[in-house]
Amino acid sequence: MKKLVIATFMLLFSISLFADIDVGEFTWGEWLDPNYNAIWSIRNSNVRILDLEGGVYYNFDGKTIRNLSVTPTTEGLAVSFFVDETQKAYTLIQPLTGRDIILRIERDGFDDYEVTMPFQPQGN
Repeated sequence: MKKLVIATFMLLFSISLFADIDVGEFTWGEWLDPNYNAIWSIRNSNVRILDLEGGVYYNFDGKTIRNLSVTPTTEGLAVSFFVDETQKAYTLIQPLTGRDIILRIERDGFDDYEVTMPFQPQGN
């Protein structure tokens, strides 16, 4: 029964994810990581990290995604996942107000990374 519940949950939340990651009610769009001049592009079926001219730094499509969760928190809606290829745990938080998002990255042997990324209107 437990396996059926888990399988049903994963099926429901695997429709439009970053590389099969369902972002649920998380807003689609683009956000600027000001520390790296990188754009995080979140769309219905993928997440990509782009340079300011639109070149691809990293594409999550086809990567091995584990431990996916879409959870309401006191900070806002959080999408968390681990990527085997990068050996990093990512959390994107859409706060309850505003359009900016918070990015947190955890990786073994390095300091955790956190940044608030401002929303980038279409055409920028």
